[in-house]
Amino acid sequence: MLFFVFVLFNLGTGKTLALLVSALAWLKRENEDIDNYNAALTNIVTAPPPPIPPPLPPPPQDGSASQAVHEKPQKRKRRVVYYCSRTHTQLQQVIDELRSCEDYLDNLRPCLLASRSHTCINSKIKELAKQKSLDEVCRKAVKEFRCRLAMTAASKEVSSLARMKLRIWDIEDIVQYGKKNKCCPYFLSKELHTGADIVFVPYNFVLDEGIQNASKINLQDAVVIFDEAHNIEGKSG
Repeated sequence: MLFFVFVLFNLGTGKTLALLVSALAWLKRENEDIDNYNAALTNIVTAPPPPIPPPLPPPPQDGSASQAVHEKPQKRKRRVVYYCSRTHTQLQQVIDELRSCEDYLDNLRPCLLASRSHTCINSKIKELAKQKSLDEVCRKAVKEFRCRLAMTAASKEVSSLARMKLRIWDIEDIVQYGKKNKCCPYFLSKELHTGADIVFVPYNFVLDEGIQNASKINLQDAVVIFDEAHNIEGKSG
């Protein structure tokens, strides 16, 4: 089921902080409930089987009794919030606000997705991109295993360490982290996207189906917040 909620704020009333705190408080409560449900389900599954009951009498032959079908309960997926803003610069301001409400991030993992143009640190790729599209050059280099930075970022050890080191981070933070640890910030952010609870993205990452699929953004059961939503029309054409 799809719901739309429109919230109007006057300029300078702290709408970004209000949206963040509300979203984080709801997300924390929701995912704690899901974690508790999944933990209880795991305990049920791993518990020893009950003793075998005595056989039941045969059902009547007139067809009046129907056999109950019991489906095995499934674990629930944690909920995800996608916080969208028009530009990377505006997302930077949102991240700055996020730093002021870190207490609400207990057991929640934030992530920011950005374009290659803002995160590429491979000088050879950037030089080739002066004549062609950076996205095209990057894809070709990765496909041909010519970007060691991208291959390093795909390592589970690298992404696991980054999850511990990067708590709340912006584009500059992950670019500096990539330079220091010799891994691609663009592909590292995509690795950190896996398992993230709140993801900050520009509008087009959600509105453009191609970018959405390439970024592995799944909006099923997700909450999507469009900050400065009056700018969407210019981005959705």
